[in-house]
Amino acid sequence: MRKIFLFLLPIFAVIYGDSSDLRVGFGGSMVGQKYSILEQDTISITTEPKILADGSYSFDLKSHKFSSEFSSDIGGESFWGNIRLKWKYKIGEFRTEMSEIIEGRAPYSKDNDIVGYFKHRFSLELGQKIDLKKLSARVWVEGKNYSQIGEFYYDYDLLRSRLSYEFPLLEGDGNISWNYSFRSVPDSADANYDRRQLELSYAKLWKAGHFSDLLIGYDRKHFPSEDESGSYSSLYFWSNQSILLGGIFIEPKIDFEKRVYDTEDDIFFDYTYLELEPMVQRDFDSWRLGVGPIYSSQWAKSQYAGESFNEFGIGISANHLNYGVFWLFADIDFGKRFFSDVADTEEFLSDYVFVDVSGMVSVWFAKKIRADLSVSYSPEWHARKGDNIQTSYISLEVRYEFGK
Repeated sequence: MRKIFLFLLPIFAVIYGDSSDLRVGFGGSMVGQKYSILEQDTISITTEPKILADGSYSFDLKSHKFSSEFSSDIGGESFWGNIRLKWKYKIGEFRTEMSEIIEGRAPYSKDNDIVGYFKHRFSLELGQKIDLKKLSARVWVEGKNYSQIGEFYYDYDLLRSRLSYEFPLLEGDGNISWNYSFRSVPDSADANYDRRQLELSYAKLWKAGHFSDLLIGYDRKHFPSEDESGSYSSLYFWSNQSILLGGIFIEPKIDFEKRVYDTEDDIFFDYTYLELEPMVQRDFDSWRLGVGPIYSSQWAKSQYAGESFNEFGIGISANHLNYGVFWLFADIDFGKRFFSDVADTEEFLSDYVFVDVSGMVSVWFAKKIRADLSVSYSPEWHARKGDNIQTSYISLEVRYEFGK
């Protein structure tokens, strides 16, 4: 109860203080999964209604900027809360930013399946601008503690740092950054790791509405276990472009990764992954509609069944933005995955047709009343019927906004 009270304190502060933003409401979500075990259909459904409250408060004081936000869900089986505090300071070309995030979940009973936790994350960033160049350094300190320890729940402390240098490049912005992180797990030294990343990126926005984002990086993650299981080196590349031609946006996307593990097994194996998604989009008043082919492929050694595949599909998107009236973000992907080097006796690894549907809808029934709907639906129809599976998620929230 004491933890719940601590999370409610910012809510009362916003209500009775100089609130700039406050919303309350109710909602609920449902997660479902359908699959087969021993040729018997199994359906798993999880639901929980909840009362919602969130808001924000901010003010400026000369060179200082302060902001705070909170979110909370009072559910039928647990309470969840999140508090975000931020301070920014700028003098001349020097800036600093400090933030703290506190999050927790508290189940009302130890008998349900919900695991409680407390998490915090502190960050500090320093930045200096010199002519058109920018140098910044940032450090994150994060800790998470669970109410009970299990195979997938363990306390940890995480330290992350980032050193970044931004500079003009080909009429755009180039950036080179070095990232280092270290995780400590008190109950399992094998889960400790240190990680190093080097990234080079480029971004440019043309006056005609074109933009270009490119990133190439190297990632080294090391687990200090006896066999170094899970340790890997990775080279990755990401590209996102948008080219405007006669009112049509052509947006080719590329995602590539080559990962090599120090020790291979059925869970950690070397692979090469490639995804191509050339999308074509066009605006119709406040609507933007898009369509394009999707191709992805993964290559691994033949001894790792089901880890090599080719996937072909089509993606369709629809976005509508009319703030205060109606928002819509929807994506539908459908296609087929073909596995390589898979025996007919392998369960859940037969070729399959898939559909991935995801959407977010916001409707304003009045100036201060908004309903938010989030849905996802992902069925798979396999060549072997017993491998079929479908997952679904739906969340509905209705909020009333005070002030403004």
